[in-house]
Amino acid sequence: MATKLNKVGYAQLEPNKIAAQYTKQIFDMLPLDDAVTLCEQGMVLVYDEAEGKVKKPDTTNDVNKIFGLVYNEIVLEDERKQADTDYAMVNVPASKYQGAIKAYPRLFAFTEGDTFTTNAITTDDGVALPEPKKFYQPDADGYWSENKAITEVKDLSAATAGPVLQVKKKYTTPDGQLAVQFVVIRA
Repeated sequence: MATKLNKVGYAQLEPNKIAAQYTKQIFDMLPLDDAVTLCEQGMVLVYDEAEGKVKKPDTTNDVNKIFGLVYNEIVLEDERKQADTDYAMVNVPASKYQGAIKAYPRLFAFTEGDTFTTNAITTDDGVALPEPKKFYQPDADGYWSENKAITEVKDLSAATAGPVLQVKKKYTTPDGQLAVQFVVIRA
């Protein structure tokens, strides 16, 4: 069973080379589906144009949907006391004191050759980083998980819907936490 990588705070993303910044394939101001309980940097979510919202990936049924990398502008209350690891987006349900507050994440479309570093991954034990050349795809919660079928046969025909990433190298986030640098080999 895959476990989220141990980290301090929430997941981080360092965009090393993301083409969406230049191709203008950035999707924002789209409401986060209520089924997504936590939206962290570096996750993958799906923009469902028909429903008009961002939701968790379904690699079986989301064949013609837009998969995007979560890369939000980080807003901290006090930058002297907080770090990037203190930031994530959530939908806040209505209470007797206020109405519901929706989160609006920003998604960057994938392009083959994109590289980025993140710790929004799952591993077998939550501690050990994957070796280079392993293949990753989104899991049902939006975290990156190894697709062992592709890794074993080294053939993308074993891939499900959505982007396919290859581990480029073991790396760290800017604050020194364990992370992985990925390269997109199928958008």
